[in-house]
Amino acid sequence: MLRNRRDRRLILHIGAHKTGTTSIQNFLHTNRRILRDSGIFYATSQENIAHLHGYLNFNPKQPIKKGFRPDIEGLINLFSEAEADTVIGSSENFSFVFDPVAIDQFATSLKRVFSEIEIICYLRRQDRHIVSHHQEGAKPFRAAEGLLWGHSERAIPSWRPEHDLYLDYERRLSYWENSFGPDAMNIRVFSSASLLNGDVVMDFLKCLSISDLPLKWGEPKNTSLGIISAKVGHLMNGQNMSGVFARNIIDNLPKSRKQMPERQEAEEVVARYRDGNRRLNERLDISDYRNLFDDDFSDYPVVRRDLWEEELANEAILSILKSCACISEASSTLTADDFRDAAVSIEEANPELALKLILAARTLGSGPIDFGVAS
Repeated sequence: MLRNRRDRRLILHIGAHKTGTTSIQNFLHTNRRILRDSGIFYATSQENIAHLHGYLNFNPKQPIKKGFRPDIEGLINLFSEAEADTVIGSSENFSFVFDPVAIDQFATSLKRVFSEIEIICYLRRQDRHIVSHHQEGAKPFRAAEGLLWGHSERAIPSWRPEHDLYLDYERRLSYWENSFGPDAMNIRVFSSASLLNGDVVMDFLKCLSISDLPLKWGEPKNTSLGIISAKVGHLMNGQNMSGVFARNIIDNLPKSRKQMPERQEAEEVVARYRDGNRRLNERLDISDYRNLFDDDFSDYPVVRRDLWEEELANEAILSILKSCACISEASSTLTADDFRDAAVSIEEANPELALKLILAARTLGSGPIDFGVAS
């Protein structure tokens, strides 16, 4: 049953990606009982999950321009059944919703439940965003990032029209503005100079006006990959290699410096969106900078630092060889029964993989599985 909308407030945090969203979500999830006692309900897809990703649907077999679609009925039921007068929901995958019709339908439904709605979104300057978000696509199980940015081994992939779906902030956020109204939009710049005390969690709490609560603090989450991990990850994902295998390789690669493009390349990315950034800022009064973001590119090298070097390549190859050796050694005594046990353990979470394991077990019978190389 839907609750009366009178005096009910919704705070919807829609991202963007790579702006401290995981840290915010984990903080809110850790403190959900304290928040609940103060009349604030932090909504998540499951009790042990810190976000709403499960309520956003994505088909990786469709073009990325289709984007994600919110499960409007599911979200409305989740939000409306909360006893609290203030509800908070968070998922950066809302920033992957590229269809203005879907956003408008979502807004119409939410307004039946809430008398006040605030949309919070943090934005990074486009060059900084694409470097970080493209790198995220090097991690396993990042299908949307892979479709959007591709798997280039460079820090900034070559431009293609799909990039505008995300990086044209003026157009993308206008969908939310048109549906929820300009007064609902709380757009914030993600930079150490703009955030409260340089901290995105503290800045988010300022938006909520709840910084006086006895909240528990944690460590930042979802840290970036180094150049070795980013390049190897993109190579593996570009070949559709197994996510589990890729994760094992990535986890064991050596730490390395950040992958950086050359300064001119970063400047060219921002130039493409500067006019739109300015119009967005003029409309919503987001930043003291006329063009929304600062024009400081001094943190980039004059000569790019995103190419393989002999030392980096050798480190990567040695690490991968060691990982493969460990996998081979651990797998040399596996039997078909082990495959069956594994299939049973993941049947609910991943039925497709479970079926493959069962079929492999039937093929192998009950004998040991030989992972060695034939002589």
